[in-house]
Amino acid sequence: MKRGFLPNTYFAAHLEDAIWYGGKHVFEVAFHEAPDKWQFVCTEKVEASMIVSYIVYTPRVKFENESLRRRVFESNINRTKFVR
Repeated sequence: MKRGFLPNTYFAAHLEDAIWYGGKHVFEVAFHEAPDKWQFVCTEKVEASMIVSYIVYTPRVKFENESLRRRVFESNINRTKFVR
């Protein structure tokens, strides 16, 4: 946070994508011109002064279908298509 981001750092436009690709540590960054893409590479250094917020998301399971998870897992092990 003190040094900003190095050139060629990936950024995502949506929180879900940021968490999926970057993990639970999420930075909100203010860009002068926001790219019109869901994911992009900033080729210039992003200064620390551009960081709006830093949040650590801790996942909490709200719903889990264990039998469906097991079927998908087994189909992946067996390299077969998942069939409903």
